[in-house]
Amino acid sequence: MLKVSNLSFKSILHNISFEASSHEVITLLGPNGAGKSTLFKCILGLFPSFTGEVLVKNGELGWENIANFSLPERAKMIAYVPQSHDSVFEY
Repeated sequence: MLKVSNLSFKSILHNISFEASSHEVITLLGPNGAGKSTLFKCILGLFPSFTGEVLVKNGELGWENIANFSLPERAKMIAYVPQSHDSVFEY
């Protein structure tokens, strides 16, 4: 489970809050430049200077801040599929 509370980042995102249950698929729609990718990058910890909280349900331990986990630990809990990818070599 994922819980985002009052997430803000620079002048792009302002007080974003939502919850997502395990195995739930969520779609985020909006125009170009609205902050969709920025939101995901904040959740993943790639833009750590955001304000607010990103919490994950860590089994019986309860809710934990994503900032407490290393990048490899986060990768085991949260997946992100970018809208485009430029490969460095041809397949």
